[in-house]
Amino acid sequence: MTTDCLPVCGTNEERDVEEDSCVCVVDYERLTSGLCEPVCGTNEERDRSDSCVCVVDYERLTSGLCEPVCGANEERDPSEVCVPVCGTNEERDSAFAC
Repeated sequence: MTTDCLPVCGTNEERDVEEDSCVCVVDYERLTSGLCEPVCGTNEERDRSDSCVCVVDYERLTSGLCEPVCGANEERDPSEVCVPVCGTNEERDSAFAC
């Protein structure tokens, strides 16, 4: 089949020669808007506006990754690891221990 007069594929698309249509490139998916955007990462899903968001009980860290929400009486230390909350009269030392 000739592709001389076919429309050019859009951003993040390539032509599927067997189907003779434009498809999203590898690691991209077609959204309800018709655009091809990167597949969401681990522990992510698309919301109603087609944005990648963390799944339930996960939160986005400053690194951009979605990790489980810390448990009861836990908080994230500066390296984003869940650690026990210090008691009322306790402070963290340089190793982030109470």
